[in-house]
Amino acid sequence: MNPTPLLFNGKIVGTRIESSGVTAVFGNRFGTDEAFQTLFPEIKFTFLKQVHGRRVVEADPNLIPPHVADGHWTKTKKIAVGVYTADCIPLLLYDPTSQITAAVHAGWRGVASGIISHACDMMKDRDSNPGEMVALLGPHIKKESFEVGLDIAEQLAGYSPEAKSFVAPHPDVEKKYFDLNSLAKLQLLDRNINKSKIWSAPENTFTNEDFASYRREKGTGARQISFI
Repeated sequence: MNPTPLLFNGKIVGTRIESSGVTAVFGNRFGTDEAFQTLFPEIKFTFLKQVHGRRVVEADPNLIPPHVADGHWTKTKKIAVGVYTADCIPLLLYDPTSQITAAVHAGWRGVASGIISHACDMMKDRDSNPGEMVALLGPHIKKESFEVGLDIAEQLAGYSPEAKSFVAPHPDVEKKYFDLNSLAKLQLLDRNINKSKIWSAPENTFTNEDFASYRREKGTGARQISFI
């Protein structure tokens, strides 16, 4: 992958990735709806009412109010499926052969309930080839910042024996650090996504103030926009 900065009025508002005729964008805190609509005037954007679940639906940009779900997909050109995040993982998927694109809001609850596997399965059911699919994980909270209670660490680590290695000690004996990035990648690999086709942004939303962080900002309403 070759991500490039996306500028609007001289300011970096996100990262753009072009591949196989598909454009994926991961915005930062400066990337507003207005900015992206101006930069991509030919695109019709569609979003969701996100609820930290595992529901994945076909995108419908004309639906008001929007679907209650945390993932959506489309085969229609000039429609961008998007998600809002502020520490959770924005996951963008596409298959260059079937031309299906999908956007997934993957917080710890969604990951624990299997939304990543569910999204991959839905694409496969619609003639996507897992071996050809590309998975892009945008900026999110990283292991060194993601504190969870013992019960949540146990729940996430229960995905598989390998997932137990994603838990790290915390100075507070009632907490652990957890590597949500590695668990998301493992779930993609378990759906036969090729390791070479999985890309993850390096930014940690908790420590990088160019990004909104729900945890750092104590419940901020600010969000990043990601779309494909």
